[in-house]
Amino acid sequence: MSTPRICLLPHCRLGGAAAAALYAAEAPPWANAHILGIHELPSHAVRHADPDEPAALAGTPSPLIQSLDGTGTVHWVPHPDQRPHDIWRPDSDGRTWCDLPIPSNGDMHGFGTPIYVNLTYPFANDPPRMMTDPPSSDSAFAERTPVGSYRRSFRLERDPAGREGMLTVRCALPNDTSWAPAGHVGAWDQLPFGGGWSPPPVRSGGRLEVETAPATYLMRGAEFEVRIGRASGVIESWTVQGWPILRAPLVPNDWRAPTDNDRGNQVPQWASVWRDAAAKRTVERCEVARRAADGAEIVALIKLPAGESRARYSYRVNGTGQIEIETRFEPAGAKLPLVPRVGLMTELAPDCTNVAWYGRGPHECYWDRKTGAAVGRYRSTVRELIYNDLKPQDNGHRTDVRWLEITDPSGRGLRVIGLPLFGFNAWPYRQRDLEGPMHPWRIPRRELVTLCLDAAQMGVGGDDSWGARTHPEYCIHPGRTLVHRLRIEPVNQ
Repeated sequence: MSTPRICLLPHCRLGGAAAAALYAAEAPPWANAHILGIHELPSHAVRHADPDEPAALAGTPSPLIQSLDGTGTVHWVPHPDQRPHDIWRPDSDGRTWCDLPIPSNGDMHGFGTPIYVNLTYPFANDPPRMMTDPPSSDSAFAERTPVGSYRRSFRLERDPAGREGMLTVRCALPNDTSWAPAGHVGAWDQLPFGGGWSPPPVRSGGRLEVETAPATYLMRGAEFEVRIGRASGVIESWTVQGWPILRAPLVPNDWRAPTDNDRGNQVPQWASVWRDAAAKRTVERCEVARRAADGAEIVALIKLPAGESRARYSYRVNGTGQIEIETRFEPAGAKLPLVPRVGLMTELAPDCTNVAWYGRGPHECYWDRKTGAAVGRYRSTVRELIYNDLKPQDNGHRTDVRWLEITDPSGRGLRVIGLPLFGFNAWPYRQRDLEGPMHPWRIPRRELVTLCLDAAQMGVGGDDSWGARTHPEYCIHPGRTLVHRLRIEPVNQ
């Protein structure tokens, strides 16, 4: 067991005359009239965890929710630079802290200077700032930007099995206001505890037959067949009880439909070598690396027409119908550009539109745009995953995913398990359909679902849209080997 300490540092809001937007960037955030809040979420329904579906439907209080209302402790300072740091550490000194009811107004409990809204403030307009310093003799001089640090301690039980846990802390409005309803979340954070993500163990049992033909390797279990092309080096078909899980081969994918930022910094031009590299791959060798009564491993070595780049794909199929895929991607060559994406892509039946996942969400999130997306369990549909930009581009990506299920109305479909993590997109059209149209309504809707399973995808950037590159720490660099593993298995109900 552990005793986490939660520190909530609210931003101070100051009222006053609006300044010209041209000069707004010159002021620090706490003195900028154009910044009304930082890291706030739009109004939405409150999300919380329940032990299971019946408990959620019953609407009973969830044992997984811990309210932070009650009695906490507070440390008040007149300026942000004086606030205590690392107050969540167990050894931090809290002897000078005072008790405070939560929620409450610190001004009404002797902290700071009471603020009366029916009086005129003695501060002159100073665009783009909210105010100048008040006279040093004024009672508010020493308390111009006060900060209250609040702390509440409680015990958190670790999962006996050592499974991954996420402590989510939300600061929500207790009552309706003129600008947001009760339950509106103004700030939140997540703290991992317990063990990290542990994939479920591989199932054992079942027998597997391997047949070698001139063009394919056919692996057959009691209720499934997996066919791997010797010339393509990929899974070309996969059926369970006669139902085709894949409606197209599971192929490498090193490209993404350019985003607006990509077009601004000329990614379609300087990274064009990757657009068709996977499609024009050459299989140097594809062979059975291991064969047993309950499983087999097929390994394909691939040469890509991008410098001296190579990839190794390993497919481990067991007798229960699970497939573990390991990708070893080695982009190499003189003056080889950054890689937009490393992953796999396939097509599913058009009615595989129900999506559930455990990872970041619920909204889209990318490598460099993910800290605003909480880790959790989510449900959606393929169409709801889409974000229609003004001009079509890659959209709807979810990252840091532990597992994904995508199924039809009967519950039949595909499960993907990260070993440990992956990212995904799902669309009712093909990836190349996003590169031609000028407007979302011109994207063709096809009788299929495209599924992208990513080891990595370059960040979207966004310092500006007319030339700024994605920051280096969010790029896939040549000369570095990327190894990624995931497990796929059928879902039958």
